[in-house]
Amino acid sequence: MFWGRFDNVTGTISTTGATADTLAMNISIDTASVSSGNSKLDGHLKSPDFFSVKEFPAMTFKSTKAEKGADGMWLVTGDLTMRGMTKPITAKVECTGRAKMGKEERIGFEATFTVERSQFGVNYGVDKGAIGNNVGVIVGLEASPATSE
Repeated sequence: MFWGRFDNVTGTISTTGATADTLAMNISIDTASVSSGNSKLDGHLKSPDFFSVKEFPAMTFKSTKAEKGADGMWLVTGDLTMRGMTKPITAKVECTGRAKMGKEERIGFEATFTVERSQFGVNYGVDKGAIGNNVGVIVGLEASPATSE
């Protein structure tokens, strides 16, 4: 099993908090910021075998629908674009906490979903069963709530 992360993620999360369907997410990931803790593996992940970062420098997610799920979770459906291909996915999203950090309030979210990587043209190792096709993804997000006056 391999673990990795992306070090450069930006975007917005918005909600009025009144109803689950007001949750909206728009996330952009710098694919060149992939980090596995192994520079040789990172180089391979950046290659055309995986993220092809020179051709596709960003991966994006834009939500299209949100609804309250079980156990206080949201089910957020949206469009994931990777390697120039866009596919719908649904993520389970949990608000993990809210706290005052210095002068600013922060709110945390964690999203989990599975990606079938061959749907995005990432087939390296799949045909011979060397590497699994389904990739579990955990996204930790922290945001500053916007205020309106």
